[in-house]
Amino acid sequence: MSRRRLEIGEDNIAESKPRKYTKEKTKTVNGHKVTHKKTFCEMQWYINLDGTVSKHCTRTVGNDTRACTQQARAHARKLRDLHLLPGSGNWNMYNDMGEFVDKVCIASVKANEYASPLRPRTQARYLRCLTLFHERTQGMLIKDAIVPATLSNVFKDIAVNHGNPSAKQAAKIVSRYVMEVARNRQVIASNPLRPLTLEVTVPDEMVKPHRGEDKPEGGQALSAEERRRVVNHLLKMNPTAPARKRWSAEQMTAKRLNLIDMTLTQATCGLRVGECRLLKRENVYTRDGMFILEVLPEASKTKRGREVPVFDERVVKRLRRRLRRLPKEPDTPLFPTPVTGKVWERGNCQKAVRAFYDELADELDIPLLREVGTHVWRTTLNSEWADKHVPVERRAAYFGHSPEMNRSRYTDFTDLTALREQVEQG
Repeated sequence: MSRRRLEIGEDNIAESKPRKYTKEKTKTVNGHKVTHKKTFCEMQWYINLDGTVSKHCTRTVGNDTRACTQQARAHARKLRDLHLLPGSGNWNMYNDMGEFVDKVCIASVKANEYASPLRPRTQARYLRCLTLFHERTQGMLIKDAIVPATLSNVFKDIAVNHGNPSAKQAAKIVSRYVMEVARNRQVIASNPLRPLTLEVTVPDEMVKPHRGEDKPEGGQALSAEERRRVVNHLLKMNPTAPARKRWSAEQMTAKRLNLIDMTLTQATCGLRVGECRLLKRENVYTRDGMFILEVLPEASKTKRGREVPVFDERVVKRLRRRLRRLPKEPDTPLFPTPVTGKVWERGNCQKAVRAFYDELADELDIPLLREVGTHVWRTTLNSEWADKHVPVERRAAYFGHSPEMNRSRYTDFTDLTALREQVEQG
């Protein structure tokens, strides 16, 4: 009868039966032959520790087959403990997922030994996501934790207790910093989160009231003087850039010009980076002498459209020149990707912006630019305008972060004119 195939970490002790046998040993004592009989139990069994099946034999004295089986199981546990010692790098699907996350994944993020080290706030956010996953998979075998239905339930539990945004973020971090790590270590054959679109969110009524512990109370802002220095520096910056790898000099220059003009737009208008990426030629127009950027509902984080006037005439001139260089089609992106001319892909855009902010931090000696993202301009402008006594209702409507948003759309020209007058005071 052929043996069944053993998966990694498995043995066949439960299916093996000890055999009894007797050995006779004769000794001569005082000239007389004395025969001693001894009974043994012996079991042959197999175990798969690392993909290779090995044979073992357990022998006990006496005729108790149960004792022989128990000793074989103890030996198998010892082999697993020695071979799969946590931290030794020898992990398999029969290890504890929570332990793997803690000993390998969380430890590597804490050590921050990456080619591009994580910023402190990013590192803290990743550790929080990994901790949420660790808490829910502790005591669960890796082979069970990677089942899609199990993963979906884990992230839905995170959504219920911490909100849907936290669940979505946790799924992305776990995919990269747990599943990809396990795949690279040959613990699992493939990343179960990559080819699937798991349902990780729950209806809003199921989300328990919780405090946004992953978000700091209040954003970080530059001073008014630092913001002016950044804007003046960008207006004077030469966008010319040399060729790099597969990018031509023209493409690198177009990319750099994108970064300069997009940052100028955000630093003077407070648009979110996603709102900038999705702006098209048809969303830029002049009305009653005011240069307007229209944020459509589908581009807005709050799913409500609004009109954003550009108050800095220097930035208006830059954007007008940009429009003259672009194709005339209405759906042409205002800040197109340098290669295809389509909407700049989110990940590539954010990566380029991050490197650009690090460069500005060094050139202008503003360390905070290394620690913040594009949201810093919204916080900075909001603070500046509050100091100029711009009413909170006008500020909320302009930046698009109020649920009411001035009856969902900020289009009243009288209000825009009053806002401009207040912004330009002082």
